[in-house]
Amino acid sequence: MTSAASKPRQISEQIAFFFRERGPQDFSQLEHWFSILEEGESIGDPAPYPLPDELPQSSIEWLCACMRLIRICFQAALVPAFHTPQIAKCELVDEESRNWRITFTVPHLEDLSTETVQLAFDTSNRILAWLVRTQPDDQNRTILFNTIQQLFLDPTRTKFGMSPSPHLILQKAYELGIPFRHLGRGSTLLGWGAKARMVYASSTENDSGIGLRLSTSKLLTADILRSAGLPAGEHVIVRDVAQAEAAIEKLGWPVVVKPDDGDRGEGISLDIRDEAGLTKAFQLAQSHSASKTVMVERVVSGICHRLFVLEGRLLFAIRREPTSLCGDGRSSVEELVAEAVRKERMRPPWKRMYIDPSDDMSQQSIAAAGFGQDDIVADGAMLPLRPIESTAWGGTFIDVMDSIHPENQRIALEAARLFGLSVAGVDLITPDISRPWHENGAIFNEINASPSFGMHHISEPLVLGYLLSYLGGTGRIPVEVFVGGDAAWLAAQQRWEGMLADGLAAMLTSARDTIEPWGARRYMAFNDLYRRVTALTRSRSVEAIVMVVQSDEFLHAGLPLEWIDRLEIVDQQLSSFLNPEAPLAADGFASLEHLLQWWVCPQAGEPSAQVTA
Repeated sequence: MTSAASKPRQISEQIAFFFRERGPQDFSQLEHWFSILEEGESIGDPAPYPLPDELPQSSIEWLCACMRLIRICFQAALVPAFHTPQIAKCELVDEESRNWRITFTVPHLEDLSTETVQLAFDTSNRILAWLVRTQPDDQNRTILFNTIQQLFLDPTRTKFGMSPSPHLILQKAYELGIPFRHLGRGSTLLGWGAKARMVYASSTENDSGIGLRLSTSKLLTADILRSAGLPAGEHVIVRDVAQAEAAIEKLGWPVVVKPDDGDRGEGISLDIRDEAGLTKAFQLAQSHSASKTVMVERVVSGICHRLFVLEGRLLFAIRREPTSLCGDGRSSVEELVAEAVRKERMRPPWKRMYIDPSDDMSQQSIAAAGFGQDDIVADGAMLPLRPIESTAWGGTFIDVMDSIHPENQRIALEAARLFGLSVAGVDLITPDISRPWHENGAIFNEINASPSFGMHHISEPLVLGYLLSYLGGTGRIPVEVFVGGDAAWLAAQQRWEGMLADGLAAMLTSARDTIEPWGARRYMAFNDLYRRVTALTRSRSVEAIVMVVQSDEFLHAGLPLEWIDRLEIVDQQLSSFLNPEAPLAADGFASLEHLLQWWVCPQAGEPSAQVTA
């Protein structure tokens, strides 16, 4: 009886490419290059497949390095393929040219085409050929970054890449051991069976479609809030500069100008105090508005706080400060900016800050905060690079969960309920979050459906809390596997009946038969175990799965799930998947057994996984 340690995994599929054998290479510099590109990221579980002895070691090392580069390319393009591709099978197709057919397992994503994977493979081979003969200095680092950008990122991001916030959610799901399936169009299924839940970015299946629609308009949002007795800003909706100028007669200077239907903080201008600034701000806001409507709003003193509501409770509360540099008590403003620019340029472009610390807006923000270029910034003092925090610009988040006044928490929950939102980012502008809103003139700035988590380091624990709270755990149901002929079906049936007796709505399935908890057959449009198991994980009525493996199908189709909880090999009476009339040969059974034992992977707090021989 053995057990395996839990590791992040992702459902995979097999794709074959042709590869010409490589001679001995100098790989001594590769780890330095990978440390630049990966920055300490986890690169996934080892391959479950044994490699053929006839493939030279130099070629194996080349292919493994190529697989790491493929994962780096995917991550740079914000493709949610977190598992490093693995070598599943190698076949020599031409003795003279030493040309091989290499079959890889790659993360399975519905929108990830074979052409994109092929492009990643070709790009990685080209880059690797350059890396093994190139010193990792600053100039070559820039060449590498630009090459990845041109060869892979530019042609891929428009086809598949996600925005950073939903990509971060799926990355944390992967690290937590939460299975997910990317359904397409930004939607994802987290978990299996009765524990599965859908998300769209951070929105959940419990969010009101009407509320999602209403919250996209700042005008309608403010009207709905006011009608419910909640604080909202004073504003006027305008469609041209003349109307904007007329709005000032009602609101007075200064004002905030922003698109009525924009998001991410794009197109906003703050503290506008004259007509020239108003004209420029109107044009900017209108360029970011699909409806070409602009909101002119009275300025309210205070700082924006994000109150993140999930399922009727406050998950976290943060004060949203602009992206800033932190003083050390020794360096001047000019020196801090120069060092920040240097560090950012050493990083891959896809991992850099949203903004350039040396650009015009950064310099204007620094000056507006009262800093001169030669000023020494006190240790711990913040040097703002933007006037406000926003999704587009990033920011610095400060946890205020322990200081938020109960009345401010109440109105945040009430605002989310008004729009029928299960998940909402409620933005409250207040000079002091510890005081109730009605004492200091605080207002709601926005109600954000599908709020972004941002990319600050504080986001990571917030995403973990969001996922575990929404799913109530890892979203996995018990899955047990029995291997063999008729005796395996009988053993699986006994285990299934035991699960039913324990109150679980368990399904029993082989490649040809799927049995409901009440004993009826569930008909499906296919007769293979891979697709039947996949279908069961998407059925909300399924609380457990007992499957019977009676052929070597998974050696050809791949595994339908990331993990199983228990494996019992009853006998070796299996048939060949490709030739169902023939018994499975001993070497084929050995390969299948190796794969299935790797499949068992317990998770802390989940049903204990055991392998019984």
